[in-house]
Amino acid sequence: MLSGFSVAVGVLLAIALATTIAGISTVLISIFLGMFLALGLDPAVRALERRERRGRRAWRSWRSSSSGSWP
Repeated sequence: MLSGFSVAVGVLLAIALATTIAGISTVLISIFLGMFLALGLDPAVRALERRERRGRRAWRSWRSSSSGSWP
């Protein structure tokens, strides 16, 4: 059986944990919101990165095939 002291310590720990979580709730919300946005936007970012790579490759091939005197 649990003694009164261990129940009191458990209640105090629960209150301390609840107070701590309430104090950092803004930070936790910001972290979870950032993770949600990062995971949601990841496919769009990957598509843009693929498009940029193709654009660079096309630019290089056009630049190297042009007859201008570019460095």
